Amino acid sequence: FAREGDVLIAATDGVLDNLFDRDLQACVSELLSSLSCDDPFTAQDSISLLARNIAERASAIGQRQNDPGVSTPFMRAAAEEGRDRSSGGKLDDIAIVCGVVREGLRPGLRLGHNFNGPPQLSRVHALCHA
Repeated sequence: FAREGDVLIAATDGVLDNLFDRDLQACVSELLSSLSCDDPFTAQDSISLLARNIAERASAIGQRQNDPGVSTPFMRAAAEEGRDRSSGGKLDDIAIVCGVVREGLRPGLRLGHNFNGPPQLSRVHALCHA
């Protein structure tokens, strides 16, 4: 069950294959005070920023596909199954939905996206709702 103040993140494998739980937790921690502030409009702006930050981090890791200095959940899972995937990120489409459970006034739905990048980059969708 979700409780007031919980931060909810739903994401595609383009995020979850490239970022560990601790990476997502760090993104939330950076914005925790503004995510839980009393003003729902400020909180909504922070939710949008959270989704954007997560998408940018996942995309940056995904683009480092052959970098031996990058460790990812996808790489670890492949190694555990005996597959030869020793390093690097995994370039993939990225979609994220973020929200904070709260009572009271609810700002309107906000849809953000980034379709301006070069074609070889993943498209980033962030649906943010407080």
